[in-house]
Amino acid sequence: MKLLRQSHPSGFDRNIIPVPEIIGNNDDDKVYVAVGKSVEKAVSLFHWTFRRFKDKEICILYVHQPSPLIPTLLGKLPATQANPDVVCAYRKEERNEMQKLLLDYVSLCARSKVKACVVTTENDQVRKGIVDLVNEYHVQKLVMGAAPENWMKVKKNSSKSSYAAKNVPPFCQIWFVNKGKLLYTREPSEDFDLPPPSVDQDSRALRSQSLHYPNTEREMPQIYCRSRSSTSFIPGSTSMTGSLQSNTSSESGYSSEHDLRVEEENLCKQLEEVNMEVEASRDEAFQELLKRKRLEAQALQANSK
Repeated sequence: MKLLRQSHPSGFDRNIIPVPEIIGNNDDDKVYVAVGKSVEKAVSLFHWTFRRFKDKEICILYVHQPSPLIPTLLGKLPATQANPDVVCAYRKEERNEMQKLLLDYVSLCARSKVKACVVTTENDQVRKGIVDLVNEYHVQKLVMGAAPENWMKVKKNSSKSSYAAKNVPPFCQIWFVNKGKLLYTREPSEDFDLPPPSVDQDSRALRSQSLHYPNTEREMPQIYCRSRSSTSFIPGSTSMTGSLQSNTSSESGYSSEHDLRVEEENLCKQLEEVNMEVEASRDEAFQELLKRKRLEAQALQANSK
């Protein structure tokens, strides 16, 4: 299975896994979970969602925020000042890291017998990216993390949770969760009707598919799931879903709070190990790139003498 990447790396793009029916007639039953790079926070959000919304399909909502600084031989430089080749290579590694992380999140859902898909976007500000996705896909159920002090003292207007509470459309109900506990629920407005889709279902499906089929095989990095999960891979397609689904509500739950904590700790440990491997691989790749650039610079300097 080849996991997709953006067709236009430097622009604003989105990846949807799987492509079929991200928005459909029964989309009000789908629960979107906004997660980031923090494995511990993501696992906590997932498990709260699994318990609260049994037998519901989960859609993992992720905003990719490109780093404004690029590692170079001269240290970290703004992307506008760094060598274009170095910037391109770093952006590619960022996307690969994101894809591997999302694949592991989907695997986590499969291990818990929950069907899951992924929707992503790219934005310099994560909070704005979340609001954009809610508007784009008319998200009606959203779960996201929040800090307790945001609700005791409404001062952190710059936080993602505060921004979402104020800017997410009224048709969306939001559950703000911290460390597995519900802090606050923003109820949807009863007087607000869900806006009609800007394009019909067939047009949206075709547009989504057009974003996910690069012209050459070389443009599609191969990402495989390394964990023992039941994530299904369909060769030659863009579908990736957790193949395990709960047959009864009791099967999707846990026998006790102790079992839940043990499972959560194990999953956190596995995902943290994966992230460490990704970081090590990225650092090694950039060391090689910088070494090659140094040799090229030395060769050019020698030829100019």
